[in-house]
Amino acid sequence: MLLIGLVFVAVLGIGIAALLYPWRKPVWRPYLDIIVLLLAPLVVIATLQAVFALPPGSCVERPINNAPLILAIIEAGLGIVTAIIFPRARWFAIVLATGLFPITLGWAFIATMSLAGCWI
Repeated sequence: MLLIGLVFVAVLGIGIAALLYPWRKPVWRPYLDIIVLLLAPLVVIATLQAVFALPPGSCVERPINNAPLILAIIEAGLGIVTAIIFPRARWFAIVLATGLFPITLGWAFIATMSLAGCWI
């Protein structure tokens, strides 16, 4: 049930962000900056998972295993910071951060299991 709720929040947030994006106006620069800033932790998580993943069943405790979850929390903070930095695109930043956070959190959970080698 929690997973269904997170998927609903992600789809709703990204859908509303797509509606708030100024498709026909030439002011795309702050919106592109917001998208890049909010997608950066997800890209770093995917890179960590691709570079440092262990085979299933190895179960190794390393300090890097906590990095994806910390990056997911940083992404939530970046949503707040981008809403403050870009006042003209405030609602776009808030809605996009709300939509990307469940995706980043889910990916961080999977990446943490991949980095540790311990799968549930």
